[in-house]
Amino acid sequence: MYTARRRIVAVLMLALGTSPGLALDLELSPVELGDGGKVKFDNSSCEPADSLPFSPNSDEVDRFSLPHYDVYSRNGDIVLRKAFARYKFYVKQKEAGTVFECRINGLPSGPFLPQLADVTLYVVNEGGAKEPVAIRLPVFNLKSQAYLSYPPWEEPQEVEIGSGTEIPVKLHNLLKDWKVRVESVNLTSPQSHWAQADFLANGKEQFAPFEIAADHQSDKLTVKLAPKTWMTLSKALFSRPSQKKGEKLTASVDYTASLGLKDTETETLSVDIPVLLIPWWPLLFLAVTFGTFFGSLIPVLVKKQRRWKNWPSAFVASWVTAILGELLAMLLVWSNSEFRLFGLALDPFQLLPSAFIGILSGLLGFKSFDIVQGLIPGLGKPATAAEEKG
Repeated sequence: MYTARRRIVAVLMLALGTSPGLALDLELSPVELGDGGKVKFDNSSCEPADSLPFSPNSDEVDRFSLPHYDVYSRNGDIVLRKAFARYKFYVKQKEAGTVFECRINGLPSGPFLPQLADVTLYVVNEGGAKEPVAIRLPVFNLKSQAYLSYPPWEEPQEVEIGSGTEIPVKLHNLLKDWKVRVESVNLTSPQSHWAQADFLANGKEQFAPFEIAADHQSDKLTVKLAPKTWMTLSKALFSRPSQKKGEKLTASVDYTASLGLKDTETETLSVDIPVLLIPWWPLLFLAVTFGTFFGSLIPVLVKKQRRWKNWPSAFVASWVTAILGELLAMLLVWSNSEFRLFGLALDPFQLLPSAFIGILSGLLGFKSFDIVQGLIPGLGKPATAAEEKG
């Protein structure tokens, strides 16, 4: 069949008044890629052409010189079908100047990403003689694939209640030969308790498209989150960073990869961002203060053990003790230890435990003053027992 087709072309060229010795075919060597990926090429279909449909000196044209032929190709002429990629080559005979338009299909198999592959191209004349030339040819898998990825977060990203937080989103271009362009990013699962949930790029106050070089990572993309304080305070009351998974925000990243083709399609990458709402540190000390205030009032209002005139001193001493206790607890938890009180493991980075530390310090009353005086000698003299009772 292969020889018969060449004979048919030769007959047609005789009818056109052209030498049959100029009939030819193209062959491409099969491509072996890593991880079992392969591309085989079927027999070419070459027909005479009046001339080259482009300037041979164009930047978009690849030219390959053989002893008796010049071969031209353009990536923009590649057409992707459902099961194959169709390539188009133009072969010009150097002596006679005859031009042939040749089409050949690439049949992919196995997993691989689009890439440039080393291929040997053969120009086969009517007598069967072959002239080889090494070329770099784009090869395609044709199956739906992601060209962009991101490293998943091992732990939820902490977002402080009462302030904004920016989380960097790293993106990796998996293509080794072409850049990708990030066109837009949108949150697909925003929650009502977010006052702000915006994607920024290049440090700007609004998103702008950007490119990622071939086989490179980019940290240009960030998401700026600001929760609604009063709506999210309740979420942080019992949250413990070491135990809770938090919530998940999902974003869709729309991007394009030219792959050297004339037309490009928009691909979408889904990015899951785990976040955990935690109190802003001033809120923790505010909880300690409120807890101390409440705890110091109990002996005066309920047990009637002290007079109001002694309460301010008891409150201040209890508050100093509570702040020192909160700082000590933070230091222990930060160093991967536990802070236990009455056998309970408390997390000082939660609102309720911070308030509980304040309440206990407030209940100590003037005993807190003794503790502070022991830590800071000369601070003052506590009230006598008669003053506490009378």
